[in-house]
Amino acid sequence: MKKILEIRDAIAKVLMFCIGFYVLYTAFFGGPTVYTHRTIFLSAILAITFLTIPLPEGKAARTILFIFYGILAIASIAYGVYGTYNSTDILIRAGTPTRWDYIFCVLLFVLVFIATYKKAGITVAIICGVFVIYLLFGHLLTGSLRHARIGFKLITSEFFNSTGGMLGSCMGIASTYILIFIIFGAFLAESGAGDFFNDLANHLTRNSYGGPAKAAVIASMLLGMISGSTTANVVTTGAVTIPLMKRNGYPKEFAGAVETTASMGGQIMPPVMGSSVFLMSEFVGIPYGKICFYAMVPAILYYFSIFLSVHFKARVLDLAKNQYQDDKTMKQILLSGIHYLLAIGTLIGTLLYGWTPQKCGISSICVLLVASLFQKKSRIGLKSIFRAITSGVRSSLTLSVTCAASGIIIGVISTSSLSIKLSSFVLNVSNGNVVIALVMTATASIILGMGVLSAAAYIILASLLGPVLSKLGIDPLAGHLFIYYFGLLANITPPVALSALAAANLAEGDFVKTCAWSMRLGIAAYLIPCVFVMDQHILLRYPFVECIIPILTAFVGVFILNVGCSGWMLTKVKWPFRVACVIAGLCFIYTGTVTDVIGVAISAVCVVQQFIQRRHELRLSPT
Repeated sequence: MKKILEIRDAIAKVLMFCIGFYVLYTAFFGGPTVYTHRTIFLSAILAITFLTIPLPEGKAARTILFIFYGILAIASIAYGVYGTYNSTDILIRAGTPTRWDYIFCVLLFVLVFIATYKKAGITVAIICGVFVIYLLFGHLLTGSLRHARIGFKLITSEFFNSTGGMLGSCMGIASTYILIFIIFGAFLAESGAGDFFNDLANHLTRNSYGGPAKAAVIASMLLGMISGSTTANVVTTGAVTIPLMKRNGYPKEFAGAVETTASMGGQIMPPVMGSSVFLMSEFVGIPYGKICFYAMVPAILYYFSIFLSVHFKARVLDLAKNQYQDDKTMKQILLSGIHYLLAIGTLIGTLLYGWTPQKCGISSICVLLVASLFQKKSRIGLKSIFRAITSGVRSSLTLSVTCAASGIIIGVISTSSLSIKLSSFVLNVSNGNVVIALVMTATASIILGMGVLSAAAYIILASLLGPVLSKLGIDPLAGHLFIYYFGLLANITPPVALSALAAANLAEGDFVKTCAWSMRLGIAAYLIPCVFVMDQHILLRYPFVECIIPILTAFVGVFILNVGCSGWMLTKVKWPFRVACVIAGLCFIYTGTVTDVIGVAISAVCVVQQFIQRRHELRLSPT
C-alpha cells in the first residue's frame, strides 16, 4: 500500500507541474478557446484535489477511500477529455443538450461538491447545497423569493453548455491571473525571499522601540499580500515573529495580535492583495492596475495604524530599543536580494505601464529566474522550478475549488434572478437608508467570512449584495472594497477568528484576549471602509489636489485615535484625555469641515496637556 500511495503522490505532482506549466505557457503564447481552457484547468484541479486528500490510518478505511478518491480522479479526467474534445459542439447545442451532456453536468456538480467539502470546508459545501436546492425547488416557495420553475434542460445549458456556472468568470480568473501570481509567490519562497524580507524588516527597524514587532509587521505584510491566506501566513511567519516579540517584552496576546493583524493586512495591500483584486476587477469592470492604485491609501493607513500601536505599546511598557545585531549593512542586504527587488519592481512597473495581469506575472517570474542566476545562494535550478510550480498549484487548490463552487452560486443567482429579489428585500428592510444597508452588509460579510475563505466570502457577497449597494448610490468599487474588508475582518472578530486562534496557539496566549488586542490593533480596518464608502477621496477617485486634505486628516485621525487607544503621546495619557483623543480621531477620520475643526480643537487641548505633563515629569525625574 505504501508503494501505491507513493505512485499516487508522484502522479499528483506530475499533474500539478503539467497544469501549472500549461497555465504559464498559455498566458505567454496564447491558448485554446475559453471553454476548453477552463475545462482543462478545472478537470486537472479536481483530479489533483482527489489525489492529494489525506487518507485515514485504518487499513480498511484507507483502502476504501483510496479506491473512492481514485475513481473520482479518473472521473475528473474523463470530464476533462469529454469537455475538451467536444467543446465546440457542446457550446453549439446550448439549449438542446444531449444525454451525455446531462450525465457530465450531474457528474461535474458531484465532483465540485465533494472537492469543495474536502478542500474549502463544510460551510462552503452547505452554502452551495442550499443554493442548488433553491434552484431546483424555489418555485415551490411563496413570497418574494419564489421563482419560475427551472427545468433540467435549462440548468444543463446554463451550467454545462456555456461558459457559466462552474466554468464562469471566477474559474476564468483562477485559471489565469490567480494561479500565475500564486506560482510567482512560490518562486519567491523557493528562492528564499522569506529570509530576505525578514532581514530587511529587522534592519529597517533596528535601534527602534518595538523593533521586533515592527519587523513582524513589515515581513508579514510582504508575505501576506502574496500568500492569499491570513491564517496560513500567521502560521508560517508567526512561528518566528511571535517568539521574538515575546522575548522583547510584549505580552503574548499582544504579540499574537500583531502577527494576526499584519498578516490580514497583506490581503488589502497592493499590488497583489491576496489575489482577490483580480476577482474584484471582474465584478466592477475596473482594470487590475487601477484598483491597486485606488486601494493604496487605505492600505497604507491600515499599516500606519498598526505601526503606531506597536510603537506606543512599546513606550507604555517601557521596552528597550531593538538591539538587533547583524554584520550586514543595508547595502549588502539589498544586494543579496536584488533579484527579489527586480522581480517585484518588474511587477509594479509593468502594472503601472498597463500590461495585463498575465504579462505582469509572467514577466516578474522571468526576471526572477534570470536575476537569480547571479546569486549562488538562491539560484533557481530545474528542480527548484519543478518544486515552485507544483507548490504554487498545490497552494491554489483551495482557492480554485472555491471559485468553482462560487460559480455554482453565481449561476443560481443569475438563473433565478435572486439578486433582484434580494435587492428588493434589503431596500425594503433598510427603507433606502444607506447606513442600515451598510450595517447589514458588514454583518453578513463578517459572519460569512468566519466560515469560508475570504475570497469565497467576497465572491458570494459581491454577487448578492454588490448590486444592492449600487442601487443605494454607493460607488461600485467602494462598495466591493467595503464587502472585502469586512469579510477579512472575520479573521480577528469573535467568535470564530481563525487567524487570531492560530496566533494565540503559537503565542501560548488566551484566545479571547488575543481577539480583543487584534480588534484594537485592527480598528482602522473597521473604520476606513466606512469612510471611503461615504467619500472616495482616500480612494483617489478625484483630482489629487482635492484628495490631499482628506488624506492628511485621515492620517492625523488615525494617529490621534491610536494615542487614545494606546495611552501614549509624549508620555502616558490619562483616561479622560484618552477618551478625548478617541473622539478627536473619529472626528478627523470622518470627512467634513465641521468635524475637522472639532478634531483640531480637542487635539490641541490634549497636546498642550501632554507638553505640560511631560515637562512636569522631567522636573520630578532624577538628573
